[in-house]
Amino acid sequence: MFEALISLQLSTSPDDSLSVMAEHIRGLNHVRLAPIEFTARSEHSSPSSLTDLFDALAAHFNNTTLRTLDVREFANRPPDVFIDQHTFSRLRTFQHLSQISIDTGRCAVDLDDNALLQMAEAWPNLMALSINPMTGWRRRSQVTFRGRITFISKLPQLSELGAAVDGNTLTLLNIEHDSNGQTSIEKPFVLDLLDTRIEGNDVPEVAACLADMFPCMGLEGFTPVHAWKWRYSTGLDEGGI
Repeated sequence: MFEALISLQLSTSPDDSLSVMAEHIRGLNHVRLAPIEFTARSEHSSPSSLTDLFDALAAHFNNTTLRTLDVREFANRPPDVFIDQHTFSRLRTFQHLSQISIDTGRCAVDLDDNALLQMAEAWPNLMALSINPMTGWRRRSQVTFRGRITFISKLPQLSELGAAVDGNTLTLLNIEHDSNGQTSIEKPFVLDLLDTRIEGNDVPEVAACLADMFPCMGLEGFTPVHAWKWRYSTGLDEGGI
């Protein structure tokens, strides 16, 4: 085991996907790596490249040392493969992960409230989570505002979240039912809504929900709320906020 390894950064050749990177990691046989930070970059993709890589990490990385995972595919293709809760299943063995960023131009994201709950349970020390910050989820999110609130409330160290939500899942009635300050976050927090779909009639409810969750929003040093904090146009977007 490479116990002194702190940061490991790997990139594929232009014609190779993360599946090839996974093959090289599996080629280590009985060697186990123990990085604190792992970064993977690829300019090509395959339908199974993300899951291939995560399978290899689970088999050959020490599951107690990894804290930061940053994976990016720069391929820009139609969203023919989804990122869903099964994509992350092999990563749940890394229970000390605190920062996760997954970005791929080839995928749409199909996560719901249950998937977020599984993540919160798997990674209780999570401080930052970002999923497809450059290209967005590229379909209407299945995550509700209530699901997002539950997710954040279960992670006391979380201070940055980049994930889309379904803006049509709120009414003033359920905002009043869920509020009363129970989910207020009064610490610095970065919230990126990405390509969240919010129709005109839903804007007051969304604004009320965010104001209830982040009462210090807009004050210096506190919660900035973004839609498309970073954005890479794919030409395939359905339209967001």
